[in-house]
Amino acid sequence: MATKTIKKKAVAKPNAVKRTATLYAVQYGTTPNSLHLKETTEITVGPKETLAPDISAMVSYSIGADAYLFTYSNKSHHYAIYKVEAGGAALTKTGDGELHYGKAKPLAYTIITPFILGGVQYIVAYEPKGGKFDYYALDGKSANGVADYSYYVGLNPQSRGFTEIDTFNVRYTQYMFAYDTHLGTMIIFQLSVPPIGPKIYTTPYLIANPSWAPGWVRFACFQWGGENFFLKTNIKEHDVNIDHIFDEPLDGTHPVGDDLPLSQTLTTVNPFFHDFAPYFLTFDEKDGAITFNRFHSDAKGWTEQASNLNKIGKHTKFITPIQLTVPLAKNQQMRKGVTNYTTYILVY
Repeated sequence: MATKTIKKKAVAKPNAVKRTATLYAVQYGTTPNSLHLKETTEITVGPKETLAPDISAMVSYSIGADAYLFTYSNKSHHYAIYKVEAGGAALTKTGDGELHYGKAKPLAYTIITPFILGGVQYIVAYEPKGGKFDYYALDGKSANGVADYSYYVGLNPQSRGFTEIDTFNVRYTQYMFAYDTHLGTMIIFQLSVPPIGPKIYTTPYLIANPSWAPGWVRFACFQWGGENFFLKTNIKEHDVNIDHIFDEPLDGTHPVGDDLPLSQTLTTVNPFFHDFAPYFLTFDEKDGAITFNRFHSDAKGWTEQASNLNKIGKHTKFITPIQLTVPLAKNQQMRKGVTNYTTYILVY
C-alpha cells in the first residue's frame, strides 16, 4: 500500500522587530524642580547592528571634551568602545577587541567600574571566583591591560565573591571599595601608580571588622561638597541608608540618613550629575517606571524631580548616564576648570 505524504501548510512567520536602545537628553521641565527626557536617537541592537545583543556591562567615561561608552560581554569576552556624537545624535564605534590580560584564557568579568588615576582613564574588571582584579587603561579606541591583582586568601570565602566594586577619591588619593552582599565582607583598597608606570598597585587599606551586615545592594556613589557618600538598600533588613565615607578612609563609613523611603523592589539605581548637582535615577521592571531624584545638600535624603517620564521596556538591562561636554552659550561664563555639559541616559 502506497504511503501518502501529507504536506504541512506553511505558516507565515511574523516580521521580526529589531530591538533598539534609546539615547535621551536630561532637561529641566516646565515646572520648578522638575526634569524630563528628550529622545535624541535610537540605536539598533543585534549581532550585526550598532550594539551587540549580549552586553553584560556598560559604563561611560570622558577623555577631554569627548564622551565614550564602553560595553562588554562576559560570554564572548568582547568589548566595544563608542564615541557619543554632539547633541547625542549617534553612537560611533571607535574600537573593539577581546578583554584579556595576562591569562591563558580570558576571564568572565562580572563587574566593570571606571575611574581616573594620575590623569588616565581606567576600568577595573573583577572576576569573583578567583577574586581577581584586572586593570585596563582606556583611550577612545582600545582597552590596554596594565596590571592585575588577586585578593584571594586560601579557602577563605571572604576574600572573593564581591558583588559591588566602586571607586572614590579623597585628597587626590584614589580608593576602591569592594563588598559582598552574601557575607557582608567590606574592604577598602588604595590604588596608586609607581614612579615607573603604568602598573597600578592595589593595597588593602581597610578590612571592616566586624564586616557589614549582609544584604546591601544597589549602591549609588556620589560626591557632594567634596565629600563622598553612597546610597544603598538592604533587601534582608528592608532598610535604605545614605552613608558618608570619612575623610580618613581607615575610619570607615557611617550613616547620615537612615530608614529612607525607597522601594525594596527596584531593578536599577544609578547616580549621575546634572547641572553640577548629584542625582540618582531608579527603574522598576515591573511597570517600566523611571524616576529622577536630587540629593539634598545635607546628604540625608532627596527630592523626586521626575516620575513616570517614559514607560521604559520591562526587559531593559542598563540605564547608563553619560556626560557630554557642550560649548558655552553666547554670553555664558564658567569658572576656570569648570566644564559645561549636558547629561544623557542610554536605555538598553
